[in-house]
Amino acid sequence: MKNIKNYLLMFILGGIIFSGISVYATFKAKADEIEYENGVSVKDKIDDLYSKTTNSFDLNIKELNGTYVVVEVPSEVASTASEFLYYIDGELKEISPNSSYNFNNLSLSTNYNIRVSLKNNNNEIFKTSSISIKTLDKLYLYDNGNEYTTLTGGWECKSRQANGLAQKKDYSLALTFSNSGTSYSTVNTINVLNLSNYSGIYVKYFKLMVGNGWTFLNIASQNSSNTSIGTYLEKFSISDFNNKVTIGNYDAYDYITEVYVKD
Repeated sequence: MKNIKNYLLMFILGGIIFSGISVYATFKAKADEIEYENGVSVKDKIDDLYSKTTNSFDLNIKELNGTYVVVEVPSEVASTASEFLYYIDGELKEISPNSSYNFNNLSLSTNYNIRVSLKNNNNEIFKTSSISIKTLDKLYLYDNGNEYTTLTGGWECKSRQANGLAQKKDYSLALTFSNSGTSYSTVNTINVLNLSNYSGIYVKYFKLMVGNGWTFLNIASQNSSNTSIGTYLEKFSISDFNNKVTIGNYDAYDYITEVYVKD
């Protein structure tokens, strides 16, 4: 995944798994012709051993994005292991004591096979699970309630001035104000992000005016090494929001539903 440091995005209103398996992958064509013991072929023996070490637990996808995926071994399974071996498309990426792992620097809209093997205190692999994933077509910072905390650290809302109010809704980040006068509120990523390798920040939002007046939605940054990065706002109608808008006692609303970056 591209380096994501030193940038604050703000919106303003107003080991090897098993030696037998490796042999099987290389000599599969002849494995059924070689006897292991008592009439059992090498192929059948390896298939039996592999079946005992695969799909023995459900591997969880903790967070899936355009350039990374975070997987996690369930706690009840992880507690029985001393080490975790993380593979992607057959390549061992890391042996770790941690039960979750971030596979990064992936390509957009690409299929991958993730495999995790567990070692016990005797240095033996005793459980393995695999899962197929497809990365998203964009690198998201926010999407309909998903804050992508691995990347952003989460989002925080701040009511900055007068009657401005920022709130997290189930499917959006809501920036609102009421009554007359000038007011503004902000939402921002907690992590400072380096987006210098990207050409643009894209925001999808819905604007609702209840009373008189007007609002504006801007994107600002702090400590950006790329001052020329483009910002693009896509306004859409309430019918596109699938009735997810909640109207309260405010005069104007900007509901942000998606934030993502592109090369």
